[in-house]
Amino acid sequence: MVVAINPHHGTAARLRQTLFDRDLIIYGAAAFAVSFATFVFLQGDQIIAQRNFPGVELGRYSGAGLLGRAIIWASLPVLIVYFTRRSGHDPAHQSPAHLLWAYLGLIGSGAAFLVLFKVPLLFLLLGTHDPGLADMAMQFALAMIPIGILQAMGYHYLAARQIPECMVFGGCGLVYLIALAVFGRTPSLMLGWMGGAATASILLLGILALARRKPPQSRVET
Repeated sequence: MVVAINPHHGTAARLRQTLFDRDLIIYGAAAFAVSFATFVFLQGDQIIAQRNFPGVELGRYSGAGLLGRAIIWASLPVLIVYFTRRSGHDPAHQSPAHLLWAYLGLIGSGAAFLVLFKVPLLFLLLGTHDPGLADMAMQFALAMIPIGILQAMGYHYLAARQIPECMVFGGCGLVYLIALAVFGRTPSLMLGWMGGAATASILLLGILALARRKPPQSRVET
């Protein structure tokens, strides 16, 4: 309101300075890239499935997806705590890295639990013994492992203010969504491309991390 009524007011000047701060704009773009990619990696397939799959097939896919995505949703609170502590980390205190390992452990154990107990879980939650649905739930569980790793990588990049990695991460999310839209014509193809494209994104980001890794500084003897 102050900006609209009196653009020369001191508050308006400070607001403009804040809004057009270069670092804020860059970090905002990085945050958008990470937010977009994390959403796409976790939910993008469901958007494509709404368009490509008929009613009965969509229902079975969505049912299996509920169980698969529960692995990520149940683990995300640990990742959010890691992100919060990493953002305000004081070097004098213990590093929050153990929370990241706890998150990855939850993803792995959740996937293993779903693979081992998919049949009773489907009967208990959805009231069905459908073997095809059980197989789909197992594929979802396996696909959630690389997707869960990508979620952790995105949060870590944003918390560490690694802007190039954030932007590449967002690009990986866009390519992932396009790949699912083009090739995910059936549930089996969709799940195969989910796992493959997510794994490829991890490899690309790993190569980027190695390329940007600073060589250790050699000590100069005096």
